[in-house]
Amino acid sequence: GDVYKRQKEDCKMKRIFILMTVLAAGIVSQSCDEREIPTFGEERYIYVEWAKDVTDKNFICSFITTLEDDKTVGIPLRFAGRTLTEDTEYAVKLGTETDVTEGEYELPERFVFRKGYFQDTLYVTFTRSERMQQNSYKLVLNLVSNENFLATQRDATSATIIVSDMISQPEWWDETVINSYLGPYSDKKFRLFLSEIYSGDYGALSADEKRAYALQFKEYVEQNDIREDNNEPMVVPVV
Repeated sequence: GDVYKRQKEDCKMKRIFILMTVLAAGIVSQSCDEREIPTFGEERYIYVEWAKDVTDKNFICSFITTLEDDKTVGIPLRFAGRTLTEDTEYAVKLGTETDVTEGEYELPERFVFRKGYFQDTLYVTFTRSERMQQNSYKLVLNLVSNENFLATQRDATSATIIVSDMISQPEWWDETVINSYLGPYSDKKFRLFLSEIYSGDYGALSADEKRAYALQFKEYVEQNDIREDNNEPMVVPVV
């Protein structure tokens, strides 16, 4: 009986020893894992946020629908990674394709992503210049990596803004508008109409509203004896 009890106790001690050895090995392994494997997601990745269905990845700044000399364009940005607990700077570099000149645009003094947000906006202000009436120009901004954000997402780290004051015949200036309201199109007539009468979407107006604005324009043209560039009288046929 004593021999049997001693064998039973020996087996019990062996099982306890084996269990303690396994637990100790697990603790050591876990400790090594925590020390040697970095925490996932420490980095933040910044990129330009395009709409899903966008094919032409250019932002447009056109002065033809405003009388103001300054116009601001917003570029939506987003980042993936840890939440910002304080306002954090990101980095932007001017692209070599840029051909707007100093004085035609203004960037923020600092590029800052606000704390608590995963989406923010980079605002650029453009100033109208005379040469924009003859051609369009571009500002290219490239996100670059710094100590706070990595700019590595392919095709999403660059934004191009096309700016111009060039004018052209809009789609709504059709045969009905020509025959019943504003008359034959010319750049001079359109620019004058935008600056003096109505700078919104004329094509979206009702027939009564179109007629009312056309009558105002006709009165303005006749009172000021406005002529086309070829010195012919400017014609506004609305009655």
